[in-house]
Amino acid sequence: NETDEEYDALLRFATHLALYLDSLSEGSTSASLFGLMEQKNQLLLQYVRYLSSRQDLWFMVVVYSSLLPTHIIRAELPNLLTHIESQEEREIIVQKLGEFLTIEDGLDLDILLSVISIIFDESEDERLEPDEEEMEDYHDVPEPTLLDERKMRAVLWLCVNKRHMPEALIVANTLLRQFLVDGNKVSSA
Repeated sequence: NETDEEYDALLRFATHLALYLDSLSEGSTSASLFGLMEQKNQLLLQYVRYLSSRQDLWFMVVVYSSLLPTHIIRAELPNLLTHIESQEEREIIVQKLGEFLTIEDGLDLDILLSVISIIFDESEDERLEPDEEEMEDYHDVPEPTLLDERKMRAVLWLCVNKRHMPEALIVANTLLRQFLVDGNKVSSA
């Protein structure tokens, strides 16, 4: 749609203009741009959301997110990353997290753990109780649901960087326990 393309271009321009003006305000005391920081953050967050909606621009989400205050990064970025399913894209995102989120030690791991937590907390609409045929032989375990598989793949976020692998073991153990506690009901949702 032509209107959408115009809006996207305007958003991109306004975001970069706000970033430029913000850089001017930091460099000199004479350029006092009152209130720019909040508008810059709002534009930047909107632009990050736009980037996350475009699969061809995923790799830029972390780069632009790193320009936001830490509290906004913690609140918004995990939700945007939950939709990434490709291992190749995960690897790029984890690399970018390590490169650009050096605001505080461990922020990249906190973001990844939040992504996994969001995925683990998802529920599915399908019926989760086993039917009578499945119950005839208590050794039969139903096939994992799509959500179960998604939860298992979520652990892969922590298998990209060696620094995160001890946490991957803990998260995988937690998920396995969740599946075991649920017995025949494979999904924990």
